[in-house]
Formats: sequence, C-alpha cells, structure tokens
Amino acid sequence: MEKISSLTLVFLLASLGGTFGQTANFTVSPIGPLRSGAATQFVCKGIGTDFGDSLNLEKDNKNIFTYGGQVQEPFAATTRYAAQGSSTTNPNTLIITLDITGLKPEDAGNYMCIISDASAAHGKLVDAKSLEVGAQVVSLSLSTMKLVSSTTVPGVNQTTMAPAAPNTFDVNDNGVITCSAHGPVAPTIAVSIGGDILTGGEIAVTKSSSGEDGLKMYNHSVVYTVTRTFTVSDNGKELKCTSDVLGGLYTKQQSVTLQVGSEAPSTTTSGPSPYVPQIECNNDPKPDIGETNIELKCSVEVRKEMPVLSMGWSFNDTSDAPVEMVSGQCLTDDGMVKDCLKESDDYDIQTYTRDPVDVNANTTEYSYYLRFQKITKEHTGIYTIKVTNSAGTNWKSNVVTVSDKSVSSTAAICANVAVLLLAVFLTMFR
Repeated sequence: MEKISSLTLVFLLASLGGTFGQTANFTVSPIGPLRSGAATQFVCKGIGTDFGDSLNLEKDNKNIFTYGGQVQEPFAATTRYAAQGSSTTNPNTLIITLDITGLKPEDAGNYMCIISDASAAHGKLVDAKSLEVGAQVVSLSLSTMKLVSSTTVPGVNQTTMAPAAPNTFDVNDNGVITCSAHGPVAPTIAVSIGGDILTGGEIAVTKSSSGEDGLKMYNHSVVYTVTRTFTVSDNGKELKCTSDVLGGLYTKQQSVTLQVGSEAPSTTTSGPSPYVPQIECNNDPKPDIGETNIELKCSVEVRKEMPVLSMGWSFNDTSDAPVEMVSGQCLTDDGMVKDCLKESDDYDIQTYTRDPVDVNANTTEYSYYLRFQKITKEHTGIYTIKVTNSAGTNWKSNVVTVSDKSVSSTAAICANVAVLLLAVFLTMFR
C-alpha cells in the first residue's frame, strides 16, 4: 500500500541484569498535521520482552489492538484500521503495525504504545504521540450591520441594529462585522479590510460531540465579531473573512466590497424604502425567575398594498440575516446548547400571530408574540423580530432581562436586619 504519510511510534524496553530500563523513541514522518483522506502508519515495538509481556496500541484510552489479537471496536467497524502483530529474536521484540487509510477528523487524538510487563513489580511502560487531522469548514459567512446604539444590561451585551443596504455605510457610521465558521475542526478566523487585519474583536466558540469513545466526532462553531467606525478611505475596499484550519492546511474565504459615503459607486441604493414594515414592541420585559406566561409583543404596520411576506424571531443574533428561532439556541451555564423553541421542560417558548387589522384606509397592523411559559435564567438575551414585505426587511431587537427575586428578597432582608442592629447599638450608647 502506498503511504501518503507515515507516523511511527517506537517504544523500546531493555532488560538488563534482572532490572528493567526503558527508552522511548518516537519518529513522525511527515510531521503533521495531516489532511483528510491521507494515510498513516503506527509502529509500536517492545524490545527485550519476556514471556508473558503484552503490547497494546490505544487511542484516547480506548484499546485498538493487542499483540496476538485483532482490531477492536469501534475501530474495526470503520474498515480503515488494519493492524498486525509480528516478532523478532535477538533480542526478543514484539511489534504492532497499524495502518489507517482515508483519515478523518475523528482519527485525530492521542495514540499510546503500552508495554505491560508480566511482573507486577514492573507495571506498564507508556509513551504517546498526538495525531492531528484537518478538514475544511462546512460553512463560512460574513455579514455587516449598522450599529445604532450600544448599551450594557446586566448579564447581556445589547446591540441595536439598523436595517440598511448590505455592506453600505455613511462616513463615521459605527458598524458591526460578524464572521462565522462551522466545521469538524475548530478554525481560526481573521477579518480584514483592504488587506489590513482588524483586531480587538470578540470571539465565541462552542463545541458538541457525537459518536463512540475513541472515534468522537466534533462540531465546532466559531463566531468573530468586531466593531469599526467606517471612513471614506474604506470605500471600495474588500472586506474579507478568512478561516484557517491547522495552520493553513485548509483555508476558506468570504469577501464583499464596502460602499462608504458619497464616493460609493452609483449602484449604491439610497437606503431602505419608507414603506418597509414599521415595528414597535412593548418595553423590554424584566421578569423574575419562575414567572409564567410572560409575553413579548411587537406590532408591525405596513401599507395595505405591501402586506407582510415573512417574519421570524431570532435569539442573540445581530447579523444582517438573523436565523429564525426554529434553529435558535440558548447557552446554559454548563456549556450545553439547547433549542430555545423546544416545547418541553423550562425551555417552552411559543410564537403566535394575531389576525391583521386595518388601522386606516392605507395601513394594516400585524401583531406578533413570544410567550414564555415559565421564565428561567437562560431566557435572558436579545430577541430580534425580522419582518419582510415587498419594500424590504426591517428588524427590531428586544432585551429580556431575567432577575432572581429570591436573591433580591434575601438581600433586602439582610439590609433590614443590619439597619435594626445599628438602631439597637445606637440606643444602647446614648
């Protein structure tokens, strides 16, 4: 079999005068990381072994092959793992040769060559090497939005966005640039304008896994957000988002041309139509944990001849194309991601719409609601409604801030007790 790449693990065990000395010698060729689809070979040797000694090759503490045996599950089921044992004499040497073909990201991990001596006094001798396998990101997206205001709410970073023509800004506008990448191997992300890398942004990384131990498959989500005050010198420059997996093993790019100020090309749109949906929502609710049937209501007015074509809600998504909450997510304290619209347990959030009514001869009003069946702290966040008609699309962000009444009550009681004690103290010493 032609080897695209090889990884050789050699573990040396020497027996001398009834005592054991060990030497670990690992060689890697080529020095990874390796691309998906490549092949690699592991060779694990136990030199100077005695009768009863055993030799194992493991990955992430999961046994792949024991000398004299066969490839174990889940590795055998892939049909990409082939191992065989052999031996030589003078000195006695046990050898395991493992070939892996068609490498995949789940093959990455920590491989260990383990020699177990028949004498309990000598125990195990172990050495290891890490294998990195890269893969292209599944998706990469780049978006921009005009930042109208930015305020801080306890526990929430709130940004309010203004709908505008994509990638189009006035001079001195503050904007938010968001680059998102998803894939089996965590990428690094860089955002640049005219070739100059933008720094000082915020990065959010989430990871989920599936599959059996030893061959875990991972899904990484990396979102990089950076703000910028646009100048006329940005006009016509390329805004680029680049993802990089394992130091250039795989790269992917998304880019757009910025239009800033009066020098923008003549194709620049003049801004949103005045007939896009006009959105008004009730004040940002501040419910307590445990409250039930809390509603967030938004009223949308449109011209009668331009009815609403589509609408959707998103959660903590301030991009220029908010993802509807059917795929929205809540991030809990333990790092697990749950579906905000999963209608079970405490994550039950319902969406519903009232029939449109005529406001006057020219205008129709639609009413859209989010109903929180039972408030939990995970409901804190930014809920954005996106509404589209034939004139365009408009957004409105609403902050839901959840407070813990029990904590507040406890603090109030403590404060009252402190005041009472102080009054008693002052009375005693008058």
